[in-house]
Amino acid sequence: MSSVICRTAVVPARASVFPRAAKARAAVTSAARCAKPRNVSAKGRKGMLADLMDDGNDSAGDPVAKVDPRCPCGSGKEYASCCQPHHDGTAPADAVTPENIVRARFSAYVKNAPKYIVASTHPDSKDMKRKDDPAEAREQLEKDADATRKKVNFTSLRVKAIKEGDEETFVTYEVSYKGAGKKNRGGTKTLAERSRYKKADGEFKYFDALPLNSSSDMNAVGQI
Repeated sequence: MSSVICRTAVVPARASVFPRAAKARAAVTSAARCAKPRNVSAKGRKGMLADLMDDGNDSAGDPVAKVDPRCPCGSGKEYASCCQPHHDGTAPADAVTPENIVRARFSAYVKNAPKYIVASTHPDSKDMKRKDDPAEAREQLEKDADATRKKVNFTSLRVKAIKEGDEETFVTYEVSYKGAGKKNRGGTKTLAERSRYKKADGEFKYFDALPLNSSSDMNAVGQI
Protein backbone atom coordinates (compact mmCIF):
# COMPACT_ATOMS: atom_id res chain seq x y z
CA MET A 1 0.00 0.00 0.00
CA SER A 2 1.39 3.37 -1.00
CA SER A 3 0.77 5.97 1.66
CA VAL A 4 2.57 8.84 3.30
CA ILE A 5 2.30 7.16 6.69
CA CYS A 6 3.98 4.02 5.33
CA ARG A 7 7.13 5.65 3.98
CA THR A 8 10.25 4.79 5.94
CA ALA A 9 11.45 7.82 7.88
CA VAL A 10 15.19 8.37 8.16
CA VAL A 11 15.93 9.83 11.56
CA PRO A 12 19.48 10.74 12.63
CA ALA A 13 20.49 8.76 15.67
CA ARG A 14 23.48 8.40 17.90
CA ALA A 15 26.03 5.89 16.78
CA SER A 16 25.50 2.51 18.29
CA VAL A 17 28.11 0.15 19.39
CA PHE A 18 25.93 -2.53 17.89
CA PRO A 19 25.21 -1.20 14.38
CA ARG A 20 23.54 -4.40 13.24
CA ALA A 21 21.14 -4.36 16.21
CA ALA A 22 20.29 -0.73 15.54
CA LYS A 23 19.44 -1.52 11.93
CA ALA A 24 17.20 -4.40 13.07
CA ARG A 25 15.34 -2.13 15.50
CA ALA A 26 14.85 0.46 12.74
CA ALA A 27 13.40 -2.19 10.45
CA VAL A 28 10.94 -3.33 13.12
CA THR A 29 9.88 0.28 13.78
CA SER A 30 9.31 0.89 10.04
CA ALA A 31 7.22 -2.28 9.72
CA ALA A 32 5.09 -1.30 12.68
CA ARG A 33 4.36 2.09 11.13
CA CYS A 34 3.22 0.43 7.90
CA ALA A 35 1.02 -2.17 9.60
CA LYS A 36 -2.57 -2.29 8.35
CA PRO A 37 -4.81 -0.15 10.59
CA ARG A 38 -7.43 -2.01 12.60
CA ASN A 39 -11.10 -1.35 11.92
CA VAL A 40 -12.50 1.19 14.32
CA SER A 41 -16.20 1.16 15.17
CA ALA A 42 -17.80 4.50 15.92
CA LYS A 43 -19.49 4.65 19.29
CA GLY A 44 -22.74 6.39 20.01
CA ARG A 45 -26.20 6.52 18.58
CA LYS A 46 -26.67 4.38 15.47
CA GLY A 47 -28.65 5.27 12.41
CA MET A 48 -30.15 3.01 9.78
CA LEU A 49 -27.03 3.14 7.63
CA ALA A 50 -24.84 2.14 10.56
CA ASP A 51 -27.06 -0.85 11.29
CA LEU A 52 -26.86 -1.97 7.67
CA MET A 53 -23.09 -1.68 7.71
CA ASP A 54 -22.82 -3.65 10.94
CA ASP A 55 -25.06 -6.46 9.74
CA GLY A 56 -23.98 -6.69 6.11
CA ASN A 57 -21.04 -8.14 4.24
CA ASP A 58 -18.54 -6.46 1.96
CA SER A 59 -19.36 -5.81 -1.68
CA ALA A 60 -17.92 -9.15 -2.73
CA GLY A 61 -20.09 -11.11 -0.29
CA ASP A 62 -23.76 -11.99 -0.02
CA PRO A 63 -26.52 -9.34 0.09
CA VAL A 64 -27.20 -7.65 3.40
CA ALA A 65 -30.55 -9.39 3.79
CA LYS A 66 -32.35 -12.08 1.86
CA VAL A 67 -35.94 -11.49 0.85
CA ASP A 68 -38.33 -14.02 2.35
CA PRO A 69 -39.98 -15.75 -0.65
CA ARG A 70 -43.04 -16.72 1.38
CA CYS A 71 -46.22 -14.76 0.84
CA PRO A 72 -47.08 -12.43 3.74
CA CYS A 73 -50.74 -13.53 3.61
CA GLY A 74 -49.86 -16.71 5.53
CA SER A 75 -50.93 -19.20 2.86
CA GLY A 76 -47.61 -21.01 3.08
CA LYS A 77 -47.01 -20.49 -0.64
CA GLU A 78 -44.32 -18.37 -2.22
CA TYR A 79 -45.32 -14.79 -2.97
CA ALA A 80 -44.52 -15.26 -6.67
CA SER A 81 -47.19 -17.94 -7.01
CA CYS A 82 -49.68 -16.60 -4.45
CA CYS A 83 -50.53 -12.91 -4.21
CA GLN A 84 -48.05 -11.42 -6.67
CA PRO A 85 -50.07 -12.47 -9.77
CA HIS A 86 -53.05 -10.61 -8.28
CA HIS A 87 -50.92 -7.51 -7.77
CA ASP A 88 -49.50 -7.80 -11.30
CA GLY A 89 -52.91 -8.40 -12.89
CA THR A 90 -51.85 -11.82 -14.22
CA ALA A 91 -53.91 -14.07 -11.91
CA PRO A 92 -56.22 -16.46 -13.80
CA ALA A 93 -59.94 -15.78 -13.51
CA ASP A 94 -60.61 -18.88 -11.40
CA ALA A 95 -58.07 -17.67 -8.83
CA VAL A 96 -59.88 -14.36 -8.22
CA THR A 97 -62.01 -15.63 -5.33
CA PRO A 98 -63.13 -13.54 -2.35
CA GLU A 99 -60.71 -15.36 -0.02
CA ASN A 100 -57.80 -14.79 -2.39
CA ILE A 101 -58.78 -11.14 -2.73
CA VAL A 102 -58.66 -10.80 1.06
CA ARG A 103 -55.19 -12.33 1.06
CA ALA A 104 -53.99 -10.23 -1.85
CA ARG A 105 -55.30 -6.99 -0.32
CA PHE A 106 -53.50 -7.81 2.94
CA SER A 107 -50.28 -8.57 1.05
CA ALA A 108 -50.66 -5.36 -0.95
CA TYR A 109 -50.12 -3.33 2.22
CA VAL A 110 -47.02 -5.35 3.06
CA LYS A 111 -45.58 -5.38 -0.46
CA ASN A 112 -46.30 -1.74 -1.28
CA ALA A 113 -48.92 -2.38 -3.95
CA PRO A 114 -51.60 0.29 -3.28
CA LYS A 115 -52.80 0.16 -6.88
CA TYR A 116 -54.19 -3.31 -6.21
CA ILE A 117 -56.36 -1.94 -3.41
CA VAL A 118 -57.97 0.29 -6.03
CA ALA A 119 -58.20 -2.43 -8.69
CA SER A 120 -59.87 -4.88 -6.29
CA THR A 121 -62.50 -2.40 -5.02
CA HIS A 122 -66.05 -2.53 -6.39
CA PRO A 123 -66.96 0.54 -8.48
CA ASP A 124 -70.16 0.96 -6.45
CA SER A 125 -68.32 0.85 -3.12
CA LYS A 126 -68.54 3.92 -0.94
CA ASP A 127 -64.75 4.19 -1.29
CA MET A 128 -65.32 4.91 -4.96
CA LYS A 129 -68.06 7.47 -4.28
CA ARG A 130 -66.10 9.95 -2.20
CA LYS A 131 -65.41 12.07 -5.27
CA ASP A 132 -67.77 13.07 -8.06
CA ASP A 133 -65.14 12.21 -10.63
CA PRO A 134 -64.43 8.42 -10.67
CA ALA A 135 -60.80 9.06 -11.64
CA GLU A 136 -60.33 11.36 -8.66
CA ALA A 137 -61.99 8.79 -6.39
CA ARG A 138 -59.56 6.10 -7.55
CA GLU A 139 -56.63 8.44 -7.06
CA GLN A 140 -57.78 9.33 -3.55
CA LEU A 141 -58.24 5.66 -2.62
CA GLU A 142 -54.71 4.87 -3.79
CA LYS A 143 -53.34 7.74 -1.69
CA ASP A 144 -55.27 6.51 1.34
CA ALA A 145 -53.99 2.96 0.86
CA ASP A 146 -50.43 4.21 0.60
CA ALA A 147 -50.87 6.32 3.74
CA THR A 148 -52.20 3.30 5.62
CA ARG A 149 -49.21 1.25 4.47
CA LYS A 150 -46.83 3.84 5.91
CA LYS A 151 -48.66 4.15 9.23
CA VAL A 152 -49.35 0.46 9.91
CA ASN A 153 -47.18 -2.67 9.85
CA PHE A 154 -49.44 -5.61 9.03
CA THR A 155 -47.95 -8.75 10.56
CA SER A 156 -50.40 -11.64 10.02
CA LEU A 157 -53.74 -12.62 8.53
CA ARG A 158 -56.11 -15.39 9.63
CA VAL A 159 -59.17 -16.21 7.52
CA LYS A 160 -61.82 -17.45 9.95
CA ALA A 161 -64.95 -18.14 7.89
CA ILE A 162 -66.42 -17.81 4.41
CA LYS A 163 -70.08 -17.63 3.35
CA GLU A 164 -70.29 -18.05 -0.39
CA GLY A 165 -72.97 -16.84 -2.78
CA ASP A 166 -73.35 -16.54 -6.51
CA GLU A 167 -73.27 -12.73 -6.57
CA GLU A 168 -72.23 -11.90 -3.01
CA THR A 169 -69.73 -13.57 -0.64
CA PHE A 170 -68.69 -12.74 2.91
CA VAL A 171 -65.27 -13.39 4.41
CA THR A 172 -64.50 -13.08 8.11
CA TYR A 173 -60.89 -12.65 9.13
CA GLU A 174 -58.51 -11.34 11.75
CA VAL A 175 -55.54 -9.09 11.06
CA SER A 176 -52.66 -8.48 13.45
CA TYR A 177 -50.82 -5.20 13.07
CA LYS A 178 -48.52 -2.72 14.78
CA GLY A 179 -48.18 1.00 14.36
CA ALA A 180 -45.20 2.03 12.25
CA GLY A 181 -42.41 4.26 13.52
CA LYS A 182 -42.72 5.62 17.06
CA LYS A 183 -46.23 4.16 17.33
CA ASN A 184 -44.65 0.70 17.09
CA ARG A 185 -44.06 0.75 20.84
CA GLY A 186 -47.73 0.08 21.50
CA GLY A 187 -47.45 -3.63 20.72
CA THR A 188 -49.47 -5.85 18.42
CA LYS A 189 -53.21 -5.27 17.98
CA THR A 190 -55.89 -7.38 16.34
CA LEU A 191 -58.72 -6.26 14.10
CA ALA A 192 -61.55 -8.64 13.21
CA GLU A 193 -63.64 -7.78 10.16
CA ARG A 194 -66.41 -9.28 8.08
CA SER A 195 -66.02 -8.08 4.52
CA ARG A 196 -68.43 -8.31 1.63
CA TYR A 197 -67.47 -9.05 -1.96
CA LYS A 198 -69.84 -8.42 -4.85
CA LYS A 199 -69.42 -9.12 -8.53
CA ALA A 200 -68.67 -6.39 -11.05
CA ASP A 201 -68.47 -7.45 -14.71
CA GLY A 202 -68.51 -11.06 -13.57
CA GLU A 203 -65.61 -10.70 -11.13
CA PHE A 204 -65.70 -10.45 -7.32
CA LYS A 205 -64.45 -7.20 -5.82
CA TYR A 206 -64.35 -5.75 -2.31
CA PHE A 207 -67.54 -3.85 -1.50
CA ASP A 208 -67.54 -3.02 2.23
CA ALA A 209 -66.63 -4.37 5.66
CA LEU A 210 -67.98 -4.44 9.19
CA PRO A 211 -65.54 -4.37 12.14
CA LEU A 212 -66.32 -7.04 14.72
CA ASN A 213 -66.02 -6.06 18.36
CA SER A 214 -66.10 -9.54 19.92
CA SER A 215 -65.30 -13.11 18.96
CA SER A 216 -68.96 -14.11 19.33
CA ASP A 217 -69.87 -11.82 16.43
CA MET A 218 -67.72 -13.92 14.14
CA ASN A 219 -70.38 -16.63 14.06
CA ALA A 220 -72.81 -14.24 12.32
CA VAL A 221 -70.97 -14.32 8.99
CA GLY A 222 -72.89 -12.62 6.20
CA GLN A 223 -75.16 -10.47 8.34
CA ILE A 224 -73.83 -7.02 7.45
